[in-house]
Amino acid sequence: MFSECSVQTTEVVKVADVAWASSGFLKQHGTKTPFTTAPEICIEVISPSNSAMEIAEKIALYLAAGAEEVWLCAETGAMSFHTRDGEIRSSRLVKKFPRFINLEV
Repeated sequence: MFSECSVQTTEVVKVADVAWASSGFLKQHGTKTPFTTAPEICIEVISPSNSAMEIAEKIALYLAAGAEEVWLCAETGAMSFHTRDGEIRSSRLVKKFPRFINLEV
C-alpha cells in the first residue's frame, strides 16, 4: 500500500492518493517512482475541488497506464469501483471491500 503514488501516464505524471501493488508488481518495478506502469489498484479520495471531468480523466489515465481497478472514495464514504469495462458494483480484486466506509471518528 502506498500513499501519494506517482504514475507516469501517457500525458503527465499523476499521483494517486493511495495505491496497492502486488509483490509481483514490486518485484518487477521496484519502489522508485514515478512508476512507468500503474499499480493494480489506484485510489482517489474525492474532494470538493475535484471536477467530474478531472476524476474521469484520472480514471482513464490510470487504467491506460495499467491499473486493473480505480477506486473512488467520496466525502460521504461512498466507494465506487472502475475497470476498463466501466463502473462495476464491487471490486473484483478485493471482493469483500465495502461500498461504504464510515468516516466518522
